[in-house]
Amino acid sequence: MDFSFGGVFAVSVIALGAPLLSRVIPKLRVPAVALEILLGMLVGPILGWVHMDTPLDVFGEVGLAFLLFLGGLEIDLGALHGRVRTIAGSWGLSCLIALGCAYAIFRIDHHDGALVVAIALSSTSLGLVVPVLREARETGTPFGRTLLGSSSVAEFGSLVLLSVFFSTTGASPGTEIFLLCVFAIAVVLGGLTLARVTMRTSLLRTLDSLADTSSQLRVRGILVVLFGFVAVASSLGFEAILGSFAAGVLLRYLDRDRRLEEPKLKNKIDALGYGFLVPMFFVTSGIKIDVHSLASSPQHMVLVPLLVLAMLLIRGVPVVLYRHWFDRRHVYAAGLLSATNLSFMVIVATVGTELGDLDAPSAAAMVLAGVASVVIFPPIAIGVLPGDPPLEADWDELGMS
Repeated sequence: MDFSFGGVFAVSVIALGAPLLSRVIPKLRVPAVALEILLGMLVGPILGWVHMDTPLDVFGEVGLAFLLFLGGLEIDLGALHGRVRTIAGSWGLSCLIALGCAYAIFRIDHHDGALVVAIALSSTSLGLVVPVLREARETGTPFGRTLLGSSSVAEFGSLVLLSVFFSTTGASPGTEIFLLCVFAIAVVLGGLTLARVTMRTSLLRTLDSLADTSSQLRVRGILVVLFGFVAVASSLGFEAILGSFAAGVLLRYLDRDRRLEEPKLKNKIDALGYGFLVPMFFVTSGIKIDVHSLASSPQHMVLVPLLVLAMLLIRGVPVVLYRHWFDRRHVYAAGLLSATNLSFMVIVATVGTELGDLDAPSAAAMVLAGVASVVIFPPIAIGVLPGDPPLEADWDELGMS
């Protein structure tokens, strides 16, 4: 089989140019990831210069998996002790609002797609929240930890609901729940195995001795864990990102010695992800948007602003439950960032189209609404956050215990 890497080259150029463009024109205040998607739309469906092929399909899927893996690595479960109930309650409220909004939007001729759209709207793009919090230097603060936990619950919970109710394998919800339990057992067994492996000091010494050689053994070990969980999830009929996210969270949880936070290793993982694979996902997401079907159905254009407003309502309003933890500006920023939702909108649009629950124009409108949320909400959130982030504080001092 002959592969053409012209598309990969074009996507690489866009991945290089988008951050430079966002820096050259700072007044736009558009995140680089949004520019990557918009430029992908420009060279793909609009101008027709780049078309999806096998290499782009593979790199795009791996990029999405790695994006969720990186998001999972940011989750510190220990730091959320005592706050899980409120975070889960906030997402539960989002689900209820999402059902009402989805049925209101699609009550005329898209009633059958309301549930899948509700699941999509109840999510938050953890992989997009992380870079914004890094830019604002908030990842290590109580606010950042809470928002990362909230975003992870929303994305993981929505992913589970999608897997149960909308299986591409055609399995019943009962079967999907059983398979989900099997996957959970596999995660536990994998965690126990990794815990035993990391207790072998001789193995750790070997990994350390070869960490900076041409073998890059630490990075290879991490990739084995990542793709092992991805393979298990895929074999059970779930989306690959379910496995990649679980791998990231599990590795972070088992990392008692904070080895993953060592600058050299962290830079290598970030370089592989944010330097190569993740931009591939965002640019190919823009190339995949069916702009022509949306343009040929003007009535569906109205869905884009409606879905954007629905995102803000569904994920922004429940953040009011955090008002006794943070000041008003941080609560507003949390609502805006929680409403940022792109990667899961892309997934749901793809799955909904495959199952016949969404037509092409509706799927395109969902993806464009996700793009709009990335373009609009994070820049406003960065402007709302204080210029100098609060110093690290103890959870008990904030009344969060």
